Amino acid sequence: MYNIDVCYKFIFGSMFEEMVLDDIAQKVYEYTRAGVFFVSCSGEILAYSCGKEERKACSLKKGCLTFEDYKRIFDDTVSGKNQNLIFPVYHLKRALGYVVLTHINTEQQTFFRELGRILVQISQEFFEEKGKNPFFSNGVSLGLWVDSMPRSSWIT
Repeated sequence: MYNIDVCYKFIFGSMFEEMVLDDIAQKVYEYTRAGVFFVSCSGEILAYSCGKEERKACSLKKGCLTFEDYKRIFDDTVSGKNQNLIFPVYHLKRALGYVVLTHINTEQQTFFRELGRILVQISQEFFEEKGKNPFFSNGVSLGLWVDSMPRSSWIT
């Protein structure tokens, strides 16, 4: 069984690192063995950490979520004892991106839902900063990509 206090400890410790989201993703993966992805609305993967099998994904090589991997993440949310959890990140009712936790043991779902909500709060500032970049916040692409996700897979 995982302890959320352990996660708080390393998340706050990561706030002093140069690559905050990368460090958080790595430590969450090391502790839980669940894949962690921070993805902007434009599909850019801001940070991630995952197992060897997931590292073969086309998206990780390109640095942004591709349609080949979109279906794997969003349509196959439940398979056997494992599940993917998706947490949208909002600011003022505008979708900025999302946090994805993959290969979640369904028996530990309560812990991972709480962890996902914490990661959303921590990452919101980073997504807001990314949204200030005019290349990513042109008013058309920002939000449309996340809003096209199946709402049944969202955790709010």
